[in-house]
Amino acid sequence: MLSKVQGTCYFVNFLQDPKFDDDGVCVDERPKLYQFVEDLELVRNKALAFQKQHNEETRVGKLELVLFEYALEHLMRISRLINMDRGSAMLVGVG
Repeated sequence: MLSKVQGTCYFVNFLQDPKFDDDGVCVDERPKLYQFVEDLELVRNKALAFQKQHNEETRVGKLELVLFEYALEHLMRISRLINMDRGSAMLVGVG
């Protein structure tokens, strides 16, 4: 794997699709398995799919996010924090 890494490497745990049994019942909503991501386009497409799903399920509070590289990096960090037991962070905004 070290030979694949040329620049910044990312690991995310929200790329897996839900698992269903033979009857179509959801067994595991979203398996939490960290995966190495070589290209941020894969993460961007998955985040946009989640945004589209949210907008279809919610009538009020539609999301129209612009997911540039820096925003995706923060999204991956915040996702990791939220999924940890007792995970917390202090967000500081400037400007």
